[in-house]
Amino acid sequence: MDRTTIIKNCQKIFMEKHFKNVQSIEFELNLEGNGCVNFDSSEQSFFLRESNLLKGKSYNNILFTKKNFRKNEDGEYEYHVKVSSECLRHNIFKEYMPFHSPTIMQCPNIFYTALTHPAYLLRGYMFTQGGVNTLKRKGPLYITDAEEIGEWRKEIAFDFHTRSGEKESNLGKGDDDTKDTSLYKIETVGNLQYKAKGGIDVSELQFISADPLYDRMAIDVDGGENQKIYLNALEKNCVNFKPEFKYYYLPNSYCGDEWAERGILLNQETTNMMIKYLLENMLNISIQRRNAYLKTNNIILTVNIKNSNSEKITINTLEDIEHLSFDCCVKYVESDLEKIQKNQDMVDILKKQKEEKKQSKKLSKNNNTDKTEE
Repeated sequence: MDRTTIIKNCQKIFMEKHFKNVQSIEFELNLEGNGCVNFDSSEQSFFLRESNLLKGKSYNNILFTKKNFRKNEDGEYEYHVKVSSECLRHNIFKEYMPFHSPTIMQCPNIFYTALTHPAYLLRGYMFTQGGVNTLKRKGPLYITDAEEIGEWRKEIAFDFHTRSGEKESNLGKGDDDTKDTSLYKIETVGNLQYKAKGGIDVSELQFISADPLYDRMAIDVDGGENQKIYLNALEKNCVNFKPEFKYYYLPNSYCGDEWAERGILLNQETTNMMIKYLLENMLNISIQRRNAYLKTNNIILTVNIKNSNSEKITINTLEDIEHLSFDCCVKYVESDLEKIQKNQDMVDILKKQKEEKKQSKKLSKNNNTDKTEE
């Protein structure tokens, strides 16, 4: 092995960062852009006029940026430009989820395969099944709006643009401005730096519920071909893991192991892969509009370690993410299947007794009615 290779290997070892006993992950997402990539409705103009930020009349031909408002010490309104969390979330997962289509439920092979992809497991989803249990998974990613960094703004400026077609005014057709339908206005904001905050709930990430018990059933399969499709697809999207449904519980929950939840607990390698997949997508945020853009500068990661201090690291490139690994705490414990089955059998017996009692009362009431009529 030559000297150059040895140096590169040593550098790689030095750059490797392995986090153990990770309880949660927090982040600051720093972005930069020019112009507006996330517009608000024209109804914003009413508040802007009332708050004295917008002078004169306003019409439907104005595109406003989304904003966060506050009152300063003088009681005057001022604002920061923002990009909504939903806009950020969409762009984090847009490569695999450019749109949402409930019609995929009609094709089990597509539907159950899609639900196993890291994008779906990280973003979360909800599918209603019409009288059957609703499928829903809470995404382990939480993120705030990206808010402008810097001085608060007290004025609004516009650029004039041309357009084809007609667009009617909010205030009728009596004013000179509304007669010229070939012009519209876009609020100008210039070069901006933004910051969003958020985190990753690793406990939520690790577990896939297949049980309506706690109203969070992410997958509804219990044997048969659909379960086979789901498990085979999930195995392909996991790392060194053959998934299977078991019963799990949280030791500190009020039910304990007496009433565990059916589901799948992902292994460490798969959890690590999904965290890094999410970080890569966040670092790759790139939104382009016809006259504006937004992109990620860096991610400042705070990793919270069990029984230890938190650790911070700055991610600037995809290579930085490659050298990270996360070994997360596992809160879920596998339950005794025999105990769970006994409890379920007991519930089934109680349900049956309740139904029999209900039918008995109904029969008795009908008999009394017949005697009265006689």
